[in-house]
Amino acid sequence: MKKTLLLASAALFAASLSTSAADVVTDTTLTYDFVKAGAPALTFVKANCKVPFYAFEKEGKDDSKRQDYVGLEVDAAFSAASGLPTEWHVWSRNNPRMNSTIYDDGFRAGSDRNIVVDGVSKGSKVVFFYKSTSTDAAKQKLVYASSASSLTKASVNGKALENAVSTISSGDTINIVSADYKNGTKDAGYLAVLAYNGVIVSKVVLIKNDKDTLTYDFAKAGAPAQLANLNRNNNNSGKIFVYESSADGKTDRHAQDFKGYTGDSLAIAKGLPSECHVFQRSNRITQYLTSYGIKVSADKQWAIDGLDADDQVQIFYSTTETDEAKKNIKYATGASTGTVATLGDSKDAIKNGDVIKSGDVITITSATMTDNKGNLNGAIAFQAYKNMLIEKVVITKRTASTAAGIQDVAVKAANANATVYNLAGQKVGADYKGVVIKNGKKFVQK
Repeated sequence: MKKTLLLASAALFAASLSTSAADVVTDTTLTYDFVKAGAPALTFVKANCKVPFYAFEKEGKDDSKRQDYVGLEVDAAFSAASGLPTEWHVWSRNNPRMNSTIYDDGFRAGSDRNIVVDGVSKGSKVVFFYKSTSTDAAKQKLVYASSASSLTKASVNGKALENAVSTISSGDTINIVSADYKNGTKDAGYLAVLAYNGVIVSKVVLIKNDKDTLTYDFAKAGAPAQLANLNRNNNNSGKIFVYESSADGKTDRHAQDFKGYTGDSLAIAKGLPSECHVFQRSNRITQYLTSYGIKVSADKQWAIDGLDADDQVQIFYSTTETDEAKKNIKYATGASTGTVATLGDSKDAIKNGDVIKSGDVITITSATMTDNKGNLNGAIAFQAYKNMLIEKVVITKRTASTAAGIQDVAVKAANANATVYNLAGQKVGADYKGVVIKNGKKFVQK
């Protein structure tokens, strides 16, 4: 009976030591979603205008009566916090609703649609500040769209604007010559412009008279909350070595000026992990955080630390760069960092200069770098280029599973000096003969 229990115990012990690919489990996932973190700091509330504006439309309805114009809810506390006026006079026709399409570069048209500015009268002035991402030259400018039924006449630089024909450049001052439209018995003068897909309106200025100016700064209102900066070196995180193909031949340079964000309550509220392990060299990532991700303002190297063997890293990014050599990030980890990694399904170590596509899985096979306190703090570096947007970084911390009650037994890689056990779970030496367990596997020691 005792022998049977002993063998059963040994079998259970052997099973607890067995480590295979299936035993490796995800311990922690750190997701640095910079697009989400760069979203506007405030939640905008939708308001429906409910005024039957008439405006030119692209589908040939030159004088269409439309009632589905939407803007923002007028709220004193909200407006004060966002920098928007409490008096609302800017409306977008139909979807996308203005409350859901204001970002740190302004209000995005999303598709061809009319924008209306109401509350105007004779002598009022309106100025649109905008840019366009459209590649179609015919759709890069605003088009005057105040139809005949709007009873509005306007000019730019003394030249009358013609419905569906005249274009308006960013910064042009539109002078209201007349605005006689009435909503019931109430004066409700307005003008309309057609914004094509790709147009981003950063600001609208309404000068109702010489003393009453309302500035709708969408770029400011859509900016994310300002996160505090963190200097990695000042946080006692240790050295980072990066590969550099510099003219002076320093291909394994020790760089200390990597900057990330402080993991305070604001960063956590924006959905970022409390521990920052993503850093840009020289530039502050908090300074360039936008609703598109982190803008890479110049060719810069980045570092990701806090890594150990079996951990995985994914970097998601996009770019508007046309230079093929700078469309993808490249691996740039200095040899002195002591990190070895593989890319995707490859078993070969990734080399400096190798291209890393957006979303590629980088698996750490070994990491030896420590921080200034002696704790393991493996790191990798990559080269990013101007015009890139770093959208998201995912660090998956992976550990080998261990049986309940047995600690520090699981191993991540075969260790030639690992402890050897017999089937009873007892430590044995090199002179022991018979079936033994080493590195979680059974074999015969002769």
